[in-house]
Amino acid sequence: MPRGGRILIVALIFLLALAIPVVSASIVISEVMPNPIDGCSDCTEWVEIYNNGTPVNLTGFILDAGGKNITLKGVIEDFIIITEDKSIFLAIWQINQSKILNDTTSLNNSGDVVVLYNSSELIEYITFPSFSSLDNQTYARIPDTGNWTLCQTP
Repeated sequence: MPRGGRILIVALIFLLALAIPVVSASIVISEVMPNPIDGCSDCTEWVEIYNNGTPVNLTGFILDAGGKNITLKGVIEDFIIITEDKSIFLAIWQINQSKILNDTTSLNNSGDVVVLYNSSELIEYITFPSFSSLDNQTYARIPDTGNWTLCQTP
């Protein structure tokens, strides 16, 4: 192969490497609550997104929560929670309201899939089991292993 062809290939590989978003690896789905006791037909079911790196601008990130695509926005420093009714959620959980994104989730209590994308790139997905008889419990990521478990105290 001529020298000019090799340089072109190396340059293309370098440009492709730059196009791969390294920051996305720090953003993960960390917890879901599909069947809360909230008195409003699951209006406070929620999905938590966790950032284990430096602050990330969520422009271009999409969360598919139970078949509903939610466009994420803002900057995530450590975590955010996506829930349908921010005011009822805050009355129940009493956390910093700046951590809450108000949007409709549609998690199926009999089990579902939650998917996180950065533009069209799949970041990750989780499949959680039935929560039909598991009120007010979550499906949570174990930080050190990345495995998932039922959690009785979110």
